[in-house]
Amino acid sequence: MTEDAIKYGRGQNPASRANLDPRPRVKGDRETVTVSIRLTPVTIEVLDANAVNFGCLYGGKPSLAKLLEMIGEGKLILATPSPISVPKKD
Repeated sequence: MTEDAIKYGRGQNPASRANLDPRPRVKGDRETVTVSIRLTPVTIEVLDANAVNFGCLYGGKPSLAKLLEMIGEGKLILATPSPISVPKKD
């Protein structure tokens, strides 16, 4: 493995942490960063459903990149669901 591959996280076990390429590329007014994340099929389904629900589509398909972009821009706010309280019967 080359020094650059080690320096920029290539070849690391993606299960231990996300591989993040710290060298952003600029396209117009945006920087492009590549992220690799291991997710379960169920998690992918949930994220895809959320992307569709919030209109995060690219080419008619759910776009996790657009979903993350909306979160990053503050257009979509994440919240922890409140625990459901069930009234006790006397």
